[in-house]
Amino acid sequence: RFTSHLNRQRKKNQKKLTVSRFANRVDAVHALSLSTAATKEWQRQERERHANDIAVLTERRIQAEDTAERATVANRVLSNALDEAECRCAALREEVATERDNVTRLTRVIEEKD
Repeated sequence: RFTSHLNRQRKKNQKKLTVSRFANRVDAVHALSLSTAATKEWQRQERERHANDIAVLTERRIQAEDTAERATVANRVLSNALDEAECRCAALREEVATERDNVTRLTRVIEEKD
């Protein structure tokens, strides 16, 4: 009688263990599917962040190229202005030299008349 009780108890425990194992497997499969979904979501977010980074860097590169182009144009304008200023300065030096020569001549003429 006690043996049959132990056998019945063993069978119940085996059923419980089987159900428990099945539940553990289901939990494991569910956890794996959640993990897979989380991984896919993380990968999607990483791709999105990567695409955003590329967009930002591309915009910065375009802005840098635009700034460099404007700086080149400004440099060209300043260079032309400097060339013009140097030419005008040379012309003014010639005018000053001519005026100095004229003053010197006039001074001589005035001294000779005195």
